[in-house]
Amino acid sequence: METKNFHRKLCLIFGMTFLATVFAFPVQAAEKRKVVIGYLGHMTGAYAAGQAGVMEGHLDCIKFLNAKNYIPGVELEGIWVDGGTDVAKSMAGFKKMMANKPEPVAIHAESTGIGLALKKWYIKESVPSIEAGSDDEFGRLPSWTFSPPCPYPNMCGAWIDYYLKHIWKEKGRKPRFAWLTWDNPFGRSSITDKVKKHLESKGVEIVGEEFIPGVPTDVTPQLLRLKEKGADFTFGGMYAEPLSVVLKDADKLGMVDSLVIGMAYAATPENLLKYSGDKTRNVYAIVPAYPSSVLVEKSPLIMASHKENKRENFFPSIYAHGFALASVAVEGVRIAASEVGPAKIDGMAVYNALQKIKHFDAFGSFAPITFGSKKRFGQDEVILTAYRDNKVVSLGVIPAPDLTVKFE
Repeated sequence: METKNFHRKLCLIFGMTFLATVFAFPVQAAEKRKVVIGYLGHMTGAYAAGQAGVMEGHLDCIKFLNAKNYIPGVELEGIWVDGGTDVAKSMAGFKKMMANKPEPVAIHAESTGIGLALKKWYIKESVPSIEAGSDDEFGRLPSWTFSPPCPYPNMCGAWIDYYLKHIWKEKGRKPRFAWLTWDNPFGRSSITDKVKKHLESKGVEIVGEEFIPGVPTDVTPQLLRLKEKGADFTFGGMYAEPLSVVLKDADKLGMVDSLVIGMAYAATPENLLKYSGDKTRNVYAIVPAYPSSVLVEKSPLIMASHKENKRENFFPSIYAHGFALASVAVEGVRIAASEVGPAKIDGMAVYNALQKIKHFDAFGSFAPITFGSKKRFGQDEVILTAYRDNKVVSLGVIPAPDLTVKFE
């Protein structure tokens, strides 16, 4: 079943409600089936600052759509645990959620490394994960982990292609590329053989891999090595907090204007601008979702929830990320309800339903998401953002080459 546009669905729901009111029959309304969706986020630890607002978006999505009777016959409920940016704490939180009555039929999670550690547990407990991380390994079947964002290798490929077409101007020599990235599974996930072959096929020279600690204080040695090698552009994955340290040291070394930095989406653009100001002028973020500056136009529903729930303390894009990931889980529940009926919704029904999501844009906030029986990654294109005059701007949707590993 192809995903419908939210406004059409909502109009249909409201229309049915109106008719039911006008032509009231003396029958008792059927009891709704309670369906729980979990959130495994990180409100403490190294990820905490970068994820502030994600939980609120998740919980508000479920509350907001439930209030609209988005899935007739279903009462949606959101629960959450703090994974503490730690595998052991996240495992304990996962077990706590699975002990909930009723147990969740899907879990929205927010860590590549922890998602990899829990991949087999989602299968064992028959609960699908909607994972914000996007590592190749999530695509290895069997997998109950569905990753809406474009895979990190593909994000890297999209950035390479864009840089060569629109930014690189110097002729007569090969552009020099390096990874400048967090030293964790998220940061390393784009460093693959297929990405390296893509770089070589484009005539790019790979000059290094530099890794940034989880909570850095000084990254001068890493930057000096890139300066000595003459790196022209980089790619990596890290949150805005460590990237701000990178930009501070790059500024001291006179590298802000000579090194073009590409980042996967967790380097939340608005947060980075807050921390680094004009030092961001040569940074590009390859993201699954639109920045705050265009969400009013692209996703009025999420912005209405942001306002209604008084979430002004959180950037709309961060809040929208949490809302969007939760909405993918809700969409799986909606499809499951239409196929097996509200009374039979469980983890297996939602797992089967998620595979049928087609061209879902998370209420206008995401590049389109499509899953399949063998497809666990949602996006085949990305949104590119940049910094102009101390503002985050959207450069639109760009294609992403498929550089994922093909598992047998």
